[in-house]
Amino acid sequence: MPQTLIPPPEQALRVRLRRTFRSRRGLTGLAQWFVDIGIPLLLAFAAFYIVSGIYEGWRVSYKVLLGMEEPPAKGIPLLPWTVSLVGWLLAPAMVGGLAGHIIAARISRTGGTTSKEPFVRRTWGERLTPPPVIDWLGSYFHGRAADVHFVECFVRIAHKNDWARAQDHWEVAVTETMRSVEFSALGRIENLPRAQSHCKVVLRIWALIGVCAVCEARK
Repeated sequence: MPQTLIPPPEQALRVRLRRTFRSRRGLTGLAQWFVDIGIPLLLAFAAFYIVSGIYEGWRVSYKVLLGMEEPPAKGIPLLPWTVSLVGWLLAPAMVGGLAGHIIAARISRTGGTTSKEPFVRRTWGERLTPPPVIDWLGSYFHGRAADVHFVECFVRIAHKNDWARAQDHWEVAVTETMRSVEFSALGRIENLPRAQSHCKVVLRIWALIGVCAVCEARK
């Protein structure tokens, strides 16, 4: 086991992007559905339309995509038929998935609502504010005494000064905690800070005996 904690390396761009992507778990309800499912479907929808528009023409692609015209026989034969199939399948799938998610959320709230939840009022600013990003452990190296002690345990003891692996496992633990029943009902502003505070306590306890809870769960 290393005797001292080495300084963290520079934060790579991929780590910044990964932290931001994993922080989406702070979203709930329709916002989370849109980020996890809606945006990928929209991107696929747009990609097929753009490719078809380049090779077949924008007007023709628009009508084929919406089922207003049959796929033309000229040009690339497979492309217009693919666009037509996307129009028939992808758009209804997105609308149906959205409707199903809303109905399921309404049903789940009727039986699982806490006594406080119906009375919580959130402003439009709170509704539109993106969730905060999971902390970078490197910022704890010169942070508060409690944060320094946490990375001493979690990075030095549990991960033997492997900052990259510790950061990944920290993000995994926080993400799964935000998804849990106890934390998922919280708003997007409250969810992450509380989940991180909880993870610091739990992961520190495991780290003091030289064990990472995420490493153990992945064995």
